Amino acid sequence: MGPCNMIGEFDIAGVFVSPLLLCLLAAFLARILIGRVLEATGIYRAIWHQSLFSISLFFVLVGAVFALLQAVTS
Repeated sequence: MGPCNMIGEFDIAGVFVSPLLLCLLAAFLARILIGRVLEATGIYRAIWHQSLFSISLFFVLVGAVFALLQAVTS
């Protein structure tokens, strides 16, 4: 299949759920976990703008989870 291959929706109890929603949820949970680790280790003190870093980390995680999902399903 080519790069324009659509993943399709997941059927959860008769409700079709977009894979992007699942990627957003997984990335959100991963960002919270990574944020707690960075806070506990003190790395956040070295970051100039914590909020900008957190949102950037979230978008990187969304892309990574979506790419992983696409690789697994194709």
